[in-house]
This record gives sequence, C-alpha cells and structure tokens, in this order.
Amino acid sequence: MVDAAGCAKVTVLENIDFSFDSAELNSAATAELDGLITREKELTAKYGILHLAGHTDNIGSPEYNQALSERRAQAIIDYMGTHGIDPSRMTAKGYGAAEPIADNSTEEGRALNRRVELRYMHDKK
Repeated sequence: MVDAAGCAKVTVLENIDFSFDSAELNSAATAELDGLITREKELTAKYGILHLAGHTDNIGSPEYNQALSERRAQAIIDYMGTHGIDPSRMTAKGYGAAEPIADNSTEEGRALNRRVELRYMHDKK
C-alpha cells in the first residue's frame, strides 16, 4: 500500500506487544496475526514484498537492542510463513531503539516503542 506520493505506508501492528527483553509472540499477538493473514496474503500478492521492521525501547546496549529488534521482526515472519504467507515475499529488518514513536522516559512510552511495523514494497522482479 502506498500513499499519494507513492511511498510505502507504514502500519504499526496493533495488539502485538512485546514484553521487555522478549521477541516471543503471546496469545493476543497470535490472535491478531491470525486475523490479518487473509488480508496480508491478498496485499502481498497485489503490492509485492511485505517488509517487517522491528523496534525496541532504549533500555540496553545498542548492539543488544539491534539483535532483539531483528528477532521481533523475524518472529512475525516465522509465524506468518507457517500460516500461509510465502516467506520469500517477506523481509525483516531491525532498527533497535533508533526510531522511537513515544517517549522512552516512561514505561508506557517504552512499551509503545517495543513494536513491529509493516510496509509493502513493490516487487522488483
């Protein structure tokens, strides 16, 4: 999905909250993903590649947060791949704590920063 300027729209996956220091999907996260699978299959076929971007809060070293953010994005790919979305149509990248969407000085803000975003990118094939 793209905006009027042709740029990929960014969607924060709602109800997919990661606990501190975790890349594990809880039951609420898997329920949310189950509800998205059919739509994502259709959109991946239409728009190309689904890019998953993992993020963390700012607690921990940059190196650790980078690795954790990569594991979070990969956890979504692994789940969606086992539920019918072609893994070759998905990519994952971690951004660590580099792109916060909320204030890291509060627990609420840090919780919001522990997220995965999705973007559709046109297939270059």
